[in-house]
Amino acid sequence: MTVVAIVGNPGNTLYEIIFYVHVLVAIVGYGTVVLNGLFAANAQALDLPQRFGAQSTKHRVDTIAEYFIYANFAAGLLLVFLADENSVVGFDQTWVSLSMLLWIVAIGISHGLLIPSEKKYLADLEAQVGGAEPGSTGVDLAALDKRMAASGAGLNVLLAVILYLMIWKPGA
Repeated sequence: MTVVAIVGNPGNTLYEIIFYVHVLVAIVGYGTVVLNGLFAANAQALDLPQRFGAQSTKHRVDTIAEYFIYANFAAGLLLVFLADENSVVGFDQTWVSLSMLLWIVAIGISHGLLIPSEKKYLADLEAQVGGAEPGSTGVDLAALDKRMAASGAGLNVLLAVILYLMIWKPGA
């Protein structure tokens, strides 16, 4: 398997700056959230107030990381628009269209499953810190744990597939 060189618009300083931003915000955004499953698993060993503090801090940091993830997509779009006509970067390329589609699916999983589950989980932890019984907010914590774990693992797989598409550029 051959890695296809990144040639979008060689010598175009704006293209190179946007490419740099694309990679930088990817590192910050995805790097922040990719190990959330480990973070959550380790937080289970903490006592309740510490676990609530750790999980709510993680959630706030993830919310900031979302903006870097959105910026990654925006920078990718700009790269496609700035690429020259002889480039392997274009909407007519399978790897570009499929990467963008998978990113949209990932955002749907994040906003449809993961983030709402995290918010419910945090609300129940907060109630427990206030003296309530686990699940008193009407949520099944075990089911939320499973949903968050499955969503997070699925998102990591999608990220790995998107990276594969961007590095090896099948169809280019």
